[in-house]
Amino acid sequence: MSNLRTKTDNKRAEIQVLLRHNREEIRRMELRCNHLAV
Repeated sequence: MSNLRTKTDNKRAEIQVLLRHNREEIRRMELRCNHLAV
């Protein structure tokens, strides 16, 4: 039971890291687009 919980916790942490990375990528792309637009 605890093993299953650890597995789900790891998956949740993985998703959090991916989301944070995606957010940074999106922000970087937006900044680049804004720079080109100006």
